[in-house]
Amino acid sequence: EQLLEDRHYERAIDQVNHCIMCFEWAEAKTELVVANALLRQIEISRSANHGDEIIENIAAQLKPVYPKEFDVFQEMLREASSAFHIAEDEAGLEMVRRMRR
Repeated sequence: EQLLEDRHYERAIDQVNHCIMCFEWAEAKTELVVANALLRQIEISRSANHGDEIIENIAAQLKPVYPKEFDVFQEMLREASSAFHIAEDEAGLEMVRRMRR
């Protein structure tokens, strides 16, 4: 739990994968289903957090956007959009749509 609160997604994923391996070995089917669901939720959180970080990075750089910087910002928005899409984060996707305007 602390790993997730601190946004250490990779370490949390490693620990869940270790649990999954143990549950598979022990043929603990119910626990395996729960661990796989937890793994998916961690991956979704990681994607949403990645999208948030990109948007925060863009916002920190906002100033008048010059034509030569426009393509860089568009690429960053595409990456954020992809992360939000993976996480099924509709609020994040809407924010990206608004920033593109």
